Amino acid sequence: MTTSGIPPIPVSARIDNERLGLGIALTAIQASAFFSFVFLCTFYPALLQQDLFAIGVPLSFIAGLAVIACGIVLTAIYVVVSNRLPEGTK
Repeated sequence: MTTSGIPPIPVSARIDNERLGLGIALTAIQASAFFSFVFLCTFYPALLQQDLFAIGVPLSFIAGLAVIACGIVLTAIYVVVSNRLPEGTK
């Protein structure tokens, strides 16, 4: 017990909270990317039909790939950061 009567938070609980916070933040980023794509598909389909780079590929295809790539990058970030945190002692 500490002098204030509140027991200290164990190290493993703090690490679990850090992982949880990171997971929630990265999930929010992925969800916002996905729902932004869905919003564009729903309300601005003409925009997504355009051939942005004049290569015969519509913007919707490129945006869909970007959402998938965002998920892969965010997963890699989670793995790298999570593996750098020490394992909890439960």
